[in-house]
Amino acid sequence: MSGQLRVTDDRGLRAIETHKAAGRPLRLALPGGDRRWALSRLTRQAHATELREYPLTADAQGRHTWDSATPEPVLAKGTAQVFQRLFRAPFRGDAVVPFTPGRVETPPAPWVHGPTARLGVESGHLDGLAALPTLGLGYRVARDRWSLGAEVGVGLATDVTSAALTYDLRRYGLALTPRYDLWVGPVVLALGARLGAALEEQVITRPIVAAGGQAATSEITATAVSGLWAGTVVLEWPLGGRLSTLLEGYAGARGLEVGGGFTQRAVAGGAVAAQWLWD
Repeated sequence: MSGQLRVTDDRGLRAIETHKAAGRPLRLALPGGDRRWALSRLTRQAHATELREYPLTADAQGRHTWDSATPEPVLAKGTAQVFQRLFRAPFRGDAVVPFTPGRVETPPAPWVHGPTARLGVESGHLDGLAALPTLGLGYRVARDRWSLGAEVGVGLATDVTSAALTYDLRRYGLALTPRYDLWVGPVVLALGARLGAALEEQVITRPIVAAGGQAATSEITATAVSGLWAGTVVLEWPLGGRLSTLLEGYAGARGLEVGGGFTQRAVAGGAVAAQWLWD
């Protein structure tokens, strides 16, 4: 017997629904007990669809058989109408090919994005300045393991003394921060880069001897453009709800253009940051 088949008990509860292809074996296992079972078969002709029911009889070994010569017609409405629409195509090998492991396609990872905030320090500026405090606000876009952030920031240090001179240093900059997540678990380990450009302003105060021999000070303001290129290592702790906190360390070089000349110095820095990303 082939075609659309279903097995119901004497209360009308469906146990099995399937569509058996001709020539392909099908073995069904039914629960034991005193329930009576019936096998229903849906047949389609040119102008009509008919659902017939064959009572199943169990032998001493629990094997069920049916008398195909005495089917009972069933009125095709209600759940019978649903059965007519289910499993229209028989189960053949080509029907399950799209669901084999070799054909399963993983949906692309969604894009996530959101604001970031960063508080850090950077060394390598002046002899008398151990580290320049920095504050940055930005926006990050991420997909799967790759992400890219853009950040505007400011650095400020006052009353830095070096070689009898006092410096006030201000920096206003923009940075791009590409990143790749190497390991994703309870903690995310990532490698990336920090590429930036900034306008730096120094106010230099130096002591002088004024007329009459009295001590005084003189101020000189100097501006320069700097560029940063550095590699970064990031540890990220997800906090839930797309919110996470990060620890970042970086090392590289900062180039400084002032007065038509160019100098370069090694720098290193670190920061603690927070980000909130959503779909």
